Amino acid sequence: MGYIEPLKLRMRGTTVDCLKVLRQETGIAFTETLYFDADVASVRGAEALGATGVRLRSGLSCATLESGLKAFEQRGMDSRGY
Repeated sequence: MGYIEPLKLRMRGTTVDCLKVLRQETGIAFTETLYFDADVASVRGAEALGATGVRLRSGLSCATLESGLKAFEQRGMDSRGY
């Protein structure tokens, strides 16, 4: 994976559009993506692509980050049949 210019990540469009470009630029599968957002529709859009989505209610706290990491880990174990 190479360097991604920050301006490329500041795209206009839907969350799904931006995540698809990010996937294309990085080669990282959606199933290997942990996505945080305050917007419910954006989180659902990311999840529809296969990402693990976490809704932020009041910013990203350590507890929310930890919860997201646990959800990401669990989703990975579930997909591998553990």
